[in-house]
Amino acid sequence: MLGKTNIRIAPNKKRPPDYVEYIDGTGTQYIDTEVTATGVKLIKFEVDMSVPSGYPQSMWGPSIYMKRRNSLSYSTFIDGVYNGYDTDVSAVPRFTGTLECNVINKTWTRTNINNSNAPTQNGTLPSDFADFSNLPIYIFACNSETGAIEIASSRLYSFKIYFDNVLVRDFKPCRDRHEVYCLYDEVSKTYFYNIGTGEFSGGVSINREVDYVEYIQSTGTQYIDTGIVPNTNTKVEIAFQATSVTSSESWIYAVAQGTAGSFRAGLVSKKFYTSNGFSYSQSVTTAYTVATGACAYNQTLPAYLFSQRENNSIAHTANSKYKLFYCKIWENNILIAHFRPCKDKAGNYCLYDEITKTYLYNNGTGEFSGGERVW
Repeated sequence: MLGKTNIRIAPNKKRPPDYVEYIDGTGTQYIDTEVTATGVKLIKFEVDMSVPSGYPQSMWGPSIYMKRRNSLSYSTFIDGVYNGYDTDVSAVPRFTGTLECNVINKTWTRTNINNSNAPTQNGTLPSDFADFSNLPIYIFACNSETGAIEIASSRLYSFKIYFDNVLVRDFKPCRDRHEVYCLYDEVSKTYFYNIGTGEFSGGVSINREVDYVEYIQSTGTQYIDTGIVPNTNTKVEIAFQATSVTSSESWIYAVAQGTAGSFRAGLVSKKFYTSNGFSYSQSVTTAYTVATGACAYNQTLPAYLFSQRENNSIAHTANSKYKLFYCKIWENNILIAHFRPCKDKAGNYCLYDEITKTYLYNNGTGEFSGGERVW
């Protein structure tokens, strides 16, 4: 991600930024806000963050580093220190607050809303404090004449910058469409990316009820119990793609109970299995395929995905290596299940049923992988 440029986009109601709770820096990532405060009389920062562990580190600010230490950074926010670090701020928890600097009067006022260890405080700027220098303000680092210094290992929840009481930046943590954690500015409608090394990590999505993905993929050890017992009024539509084809049986959806017959979709001897009423949209077994079928026998056990429920056992899971794009199940022509691939809040690939509003998880071993997020 080194050197990635900031990207401006037009507002899009169909695909808004995917906001996340926070982004985390590890000490090598930082962001250029592309704003300088030269000539500004009143500078205000409104932040929600967790401070770095250890010091010296700077959560934000520019500095005339070679001449004097005039940075506006997290240390100022915590204890009013400009020139040096005489307080270890690593024990200070997440806090929300503001830091307002009057460049003309050489004064500053700090208000921390949720940090009892650092209440409202006023102070005086150094007598030689200039207009913040002509350097752009960095986040997760201090910008100096020698480049980024004191890059912070910290967590950021939100960051706003006001110049003379005008909001010029309103940063919110997010992920772009390529899963890259960054900041989105609501003012300029711009994604702001890491220009250091490595990558930011981040929290879960906060503006999407379900984090859908294109598909989930099995490796031969995962399967899901649908919880639905098919009968002669059951119809199924399932979209899938085989990622491995062998001479053995492999199933994307299956239940088999001996004399009660079977209801299953998948492969046998490298061909689609069609003897139980399922039909397939493709003849090529490794292509994206939609299978549709109606159950001819009343079953007594629920069907499995990525495996076969066979009497009281599980069969053919090891050969069942598929991508699953969706699965719909009808009872008496009423849709009773619509399973869609997704990630849960903990980042686990699974299925979400849009009818019951529940997640369905792997009942086997290992983990599913998955495709890109979809909107």
